[in-house]
Amino acid sequence: MKKLTFLLASVSIASALNATVFYVSPGGSGDKTGANWENAFDLTTENLKSGENGDEFWVKAGTYQTNINYTDRKLYGGFAGTETELNQRDWAKNPTILQGVEEATAPLAVLNLLATLDGFVIQDNLFASTTSLNGAGVQMLAKTVLRNCIVRNNQTIGPNNNNVGGGIFITGLETDGIYPLIENCLITNNSTPNNGGGIQIGVNATLHIVNSTVANNMITKATNEVGSGFGCGIGLAPNTKLIAENCIVYNNQKPDGTALSFGPNHNAVNHTTAIVRNCAFDAVNEGDGTKNGIVFAEKTACIENLDANNTPGFKQPVSFAGVMSPAAESYAEFATADYSLLSTSVCIDQGNSEYSATELDLAGKAREVNGAVDMGAYEYYEQSTGVNTLQTSFNCYVNNGYLVFNGVNAGSTVQVYNTLGKEILSMHAGDVIQLPSRGLYIVKIGKHAQKVIY
Repeated sequence: MKKLTFLLASVSIASALNATVFYVSPGGSGDKTGANWENAFDLTTENLKSGENGDEFWVKAGTYQTNINYTDRKLYGGFAGTETELNQRDWAKNPTILQGVEEATAPLAVLNLLATLDGFVIQDNLFASTTSLNGAGVQMLAKTVLRNCIVRNNQTIGPNNNNVGGGIFITGLETDGIYPLIENCLITNNSTPNNGGGIQIGVNATLHIVNSTVANNMITKATNEVGSGFGCGIGLAPNTKLIAENCIVYNNQKPDGTALSFGPNHNAVNHTTAIVRNCAFDAVNEGDGTKNGIVFAEKTACIENLDANNTPGFKQPVSFAGVMSPAAESYAEFATADYSLLSTSVCIDQGNSEYSATELDLAGKAREVNGAVDMGAYEYYEQSTGVNTLQTSFNCYVNNGYLVFNGVNAGSTVQVYNTLGKEILSMHAGDVIQLPSRGLYIVKIGKHAQKVIY
């Protein structure tokens, strides 16, 4: 899988060389042609039709209160507005927000065929449509990618209180062996009446979700109400398929507080399939052959039945499940919420690096630490002042043998050491730095250092 990862990275780099980049900022700037940062255009569906299929849109940090609907374009958030290379962006330090409203009539983002949304916060779209549209935050069709995103505080309501997919609605089929993909994402505090508080996989659709955290979402209908479904975190409609790897699905609730990570609609009746690898979750409606349930084609290396004594150990999650009005006092908790892991978490080092195709986690830190990846959207980093502890204040990873830096001044001196402590390279961060061979290295900038593996 790692060989495949490097191959995909090479293909991605080659593709990017042929893509046109358009620049986006809140309200636009200059002549608003999108040609560069000085003349960026605003984020609108019409502007996303610019260029050709596969082109990139670099979106400057800020708040965009707009709905977007696009096909075969790649949208990247997290830019300060000065970058010249994609890997210079920092989506954690430069939040790029799709902001919803409390009387929403459309999803915030509709990703049609071959669309990518990467490095965004999608929030506060409280769906009150009079039509049966699902997924207040994001709708994903075939061959679409949602990566490095936070989807929070979105809600579907709809006619007769019947909509599904509070945060995300998956309607795309497996196409040419490619699934709609959610990777390195946090899906939290979304709500829906029926099925899929966080994510709903629609009829016949498929989903591949990797290194993501789905927490504190809610189904608002009581268990005994008509239409109340399962899957408070991830819901599955009839004839759907889910592949979940290195994920945490926890504390997704019914109104009475009953936890249910994922499960099928009432009418699924064992016509759903799940492959779940290296995931942690609290409760699943599997069924017993006569009741609604998920058919597990595979369940490998999972941590099941999480509870108050055996938790994923989030540092500072919000204190409630489901959505919160932006006018409410508790809404302020979103500003300080932290779903990274405590040192006591049972999810540390329990992921499988073979399933992880990204070099960075949702915080922009190196994904693999201690030779393993953690479950969920964030890697655990030890907080220590010990003299032997590597303290990381920069982001560095390896791409095809070359060091790539995020958030580092190009003039900074970079020292590279082998495992014997011998310095083998000393260059500037802006230089092309190629590692001599595969192995473990220590990259040092000033007083700070980071392990990298090639």
